[in-house]
Amino acid sequence: MAKLDSEFNTQGDLNINSTLVLAGYFLAIMFVLNVAFGNAIMNVIAFGLPVNEMMIGFFLILLSITGHLKIPTGNATIFLYIWLALGLVFWLPFGFFEYGIIAGRDATQLLDCMVLFISYSLFSRAPSLKITQALTLVLVLGLTLEFLDRVFLFTFTGISVSSFVEVPLFGGTIGSSIIVVSSFWFGILMKDTIQPYIWKYLVFVSLILVLLLQNRFLYLSMIFTSLVYFYIYRPSFLNKRFLTRFFLIIGLVILFESFIGSLVTSVLNLIPDSEYLMSRRLFKYGLENFSLGGILAHLATGFGFENEIYSGAAGGVAQRLGWWYLIMVDLFSSSWNLFLGLGYGIPLTDSVNSYNPKSPAIGVIREPHNSFISVFARQGLILFGMWLAFHLFLALKSISVLKKTFKANQECKLLLVCLLVSTSTYICALVEPAFENPPIAISTYIVIGLSLAMLSRIKKTERSN
Repeated sequence: MAKLDSEFNTQGDLNINSTLVLAGYFLAIMFVLNVAFGNAIMNVIAFGLPVNEMMIGFFLILLSITGHLKIPTGNATIFLYIWLALGLVFWLPFGFFEYGIIAGRDATQLLDCMVLFISYSLFSRAPSLKITQALTLVLVLGLTLEFLDRVFLFTFTGISVSSFVEVPLFGGTIGSSIIVVSSFWFGILMKDTIQPYIWKYLVFVSLILVLLLQNRFLYLSMIFTSLVYFYIYRPSFLNKRFLTRFFLIIGLVILFESFIGSLVTSVLNLIPDSEYLMSRRLFKYGLENFSLGGILAHLATGFGFENEIYSGAAGGVAQRLGWWYLIMVDLFSSSWNLFLGLGYGIPLTDSVNSYNPKSPAIGVIREPHNSFISVFARQGLILFGMWLAFHLFLALKSISVLKKTFKANQECKLLLVCLLVSTSTYICALVEPAFENPPIAISTYIVIGLSLAMLSRIKKTERSN
């Protein structure tokens, strides 16, 4: 039986048994593989089931049987539980009955959420310093693999995983944003805790990947999380050290804009057989457009500004808006659709932007590239409100706690990292199926489990004082 838990030993339970250690290794491996090779890992099938979700179910059963499963309470988790329970008990079975196994594919937003309980069960018992040490290793490994995948491993096109279709193991980008954002902010916030060369490595490689990935929502995530960081951390803008760094950054930006294209070309020319590095696989829109001006032009397409080089990106915005409009028309066509949703098993979009329950699972874009609209469309206004209330409350609660009692201790630092990573996912969810893509959803719910553990631990500390 699961234990309802609302109190923590501030230092964590030092006596963590082998079952929880095994669960910790599972979470670490799952996180690393999903953020580095997410496109492939989410398609790995065993016994007819996706491995990600099958292993989550296995560890939930294992922790429950051994009495180590903890269910967080408070912090508006009741809203998440209502959304999760009704989705699993009613909406998913109805989808299976009408559309078959494909309903399970559409319900990954429910299934992946359950990794939160494994995460919470582990992090609520582990000492904060041990968590920091473990995360350091996990993030260094995940970031290194993501970087290698971007600049080298993608050339091994013959290595694939077996699924409904053959999926290349290397070269994907689903989940990349999680490892970039989490590594960057972990390095920034933990620089006084971890070795200097490690936090510098995390920050530097993360910034390199932001440039290489050339992703609009990743640009926005870095900008918006920076604003949240400054809002909470409140650095002294009159501090001489801060001003020195500020002007240094301005100088680096000018150098970046002026010389980055020729510099990167010169460096790549020194590498034997580097033609593949200079291809549009590494620089999606061409090395000649690799500049600050190019980044801003690319970002502007997300707001409707046309650009010849980034015309494909601008076209994607119009396509998404079309999908969202048609879904809203369908939702508001009846009270049932509006309040109870369309359910699982039906693609929310297909190649002609219309609903077709008989469309195959493969080759059809089933989600409208907006997780908020997906949850709304699948489960209706009532349960969407429950789901949104949990995420909104958790973010606002974290901000409130950090603004009120931010201290340079591990709990506050870990909570702030979690807040920034979750925020980046919410931004991603505005333009991508973030909570429907297991690499992003699973990694985010692991982080949310850590958030809940740190919130409870901070609350317990305040009470004891």
